[in-house]
Parts: sequence; C-alpha cells; structure tokens
Amino acid sequence: ESQKLAFEKTLLGFYVSGHPLARFEKAIRALATATSQQLLHLSEGTLVTIGGMLTKIKLTTTKKRNEQMAVCVLEDLEGDVEVLVFPNNFSQLAPQLKPNAVVFIDARLAIREDRPRLIAQQIIPIEQGASKLAQALALHLRQPVDTALLEQLKALLVRFPGTVPVHIRLDIPEQESLQLKLSEGFKVDPRQDLLDALDQLLGAEAIAFKRQARQTDRPPAYSPV
Repeated sequence: ESQKLAFEKTLLGFYVSGHPLARFEKAIRALATATSQQLLHLSEGTLVTIGGMLTKIKLTTTKKRNEQMAVCVLEDLEGDVEVLVFPNNFSQLAPQLKPNAVVFIDARLAIREDRPRLIAQQIIPIEQGASKLAQALALHLRQPVDTALLEQLKALLVRFPGTVPVHIRLDIPEQESLQLKLSEGFKVDPRQDLLDALDQLLGAEAIAFKRQARQTDRPPAYSPV
C-alpha cells in the first residue's frame, strides 16, 4: 500500500487512494502539539511537537565550518514544513533521517520571510512516540464495570510492561467519578498493539493520552487517541 501511494504522489503529485499517514492519524493527533498549518499562527521560538512523514532529505554542509547538516521536508495531514537539522544535533538525529519515515519531531519554530521552519531537537519514530511523549495513558470506564472486565483489563496491561503510568476514571451511577492511578506494576508500553486491544475491550472513546508538559506548552490535557 505504501509503495502504491508513493507511486501516486510521484506520478500525479497527490494521493488518490488514501494517505500514508491515515493509519497513524490517531496517534499524531493525540501526541502532536501543532500541525503544519497551525505553525503559521505561533510565535518565533515556540517549542512544538509535530508528527508526519519525512518526504525529502537533503544532506549538506555549512559554509563556514564545513559541518554536516540536513534540510528536510516533513509532510503531515494538513500540509508540509521545512525541517533543519543543524550540526550540533546532526550526529544524534541522523539515524532517524530516512525517506518516508513516519516520526514525531520536537523542534523550535523559526520564521523566515513569513514561512515557518522547524529547528529539530529530537526525532522520534512513530512507534516510540507514546512511550516518549505521553505522561500517562488515561482510561475512562463508562460502561457497567464487572469483575470479568477488570480481570481482562488487568491481563491486558501486564502483557505490555513499560514506563508509562495508567490512570483510570471510573463512572459510578449517582456518584462522582472515581479517579485512580494504578500502581508501578501496571506501567505500560503503549504500543499500537495495546491500543488496538484496549479499543476492542473498552472502545476508542475510553482511551486518551496525557501529554508531558513542556516549557512553552499549555498545562497538559487529556488528548483522545
């Protein structure tokens, strides 16, 4: 499918049968703090996380010191933006600079001639995005909860051990919702396999991420997966 879409873009200049980022849309919308279009309304120097696909990668050197750097294009679901990888970060980030790689980029926004550009600070493969960017996995149990459901949920969480805490909001009829933070033993690696299984067990609307706070972020809020 990815090869077919690449051919469509090469031959026609646009995608016809789908978008290569479609299957990553939930994760990108949950964990990114901005889109390519939203960059136009942010201030110079803002720290952002944007998710998308590296469609162009040009390796070059600086004129003064002949140091290696890269100029890339990141395409998301709304457009694209130029990404600069400067020499001070190049050796660290170079392994992630692969054509058509789907990634999250932590970057500082620069404005040049009214065009946004991103100065990359960190590049994270899409598969590692949740474990590196999420402060917690939040589950909202709205349906009638019984012992069988809780046992299934417990068994599922322990299959994916990791570093991300799990928070549960439990709706109780005619009472205030109960907020729970599960113990250290239930920290998870929120891979797509786990999210898909939770979707089947609880429903997509029951799953959200709490983003890690950053210097220029607003206070973190739950973002639906």
